[in-house]
Amino acid sequence: MAAQNTLTGTVKESQSERPLEFAQVALMEKTDSTLVTGATTDANGHFRIQTSSEGEFLLRVSFIGFEELWMPVSIEQGSQSLGEIFLDASAHQLSEVQVTAAAALFRSEAYRRIFS
Repeated sequence: MAAQNTLTGTVKESQSERPLEFAQVALMEKTDSTLVTGATTDANGHFRIQTSSEGEFLLRVSFIGFEELWMPVSIEQGSQSLGEIFLDASAHQLSEVQVTAAAALFRSEAYRRIFS
């Protein structure tokens, strides 16, 4: 039976330092970025990844509305903590939005038709 190695940490927003709930944390192979395993953060931004693999990997942390973060990690036997991981908000400037609508020319009721 292979030993379980544990990788833990906390994902937070960089500006407010508030924990990010339901952020995706994925452990990827360093050579070809294939998924090894992953986890989702809890209500306090904590994640816990367990794997029997050891060596050099990439950790991908992502959350909607934030810049995706890729960082190299080295997994050794036992437990290790990555501490706090901060994600930057991704801001996109939207262009002007124009809403147009046309009024109905008439509406029908039970015994009559009303024209506008």
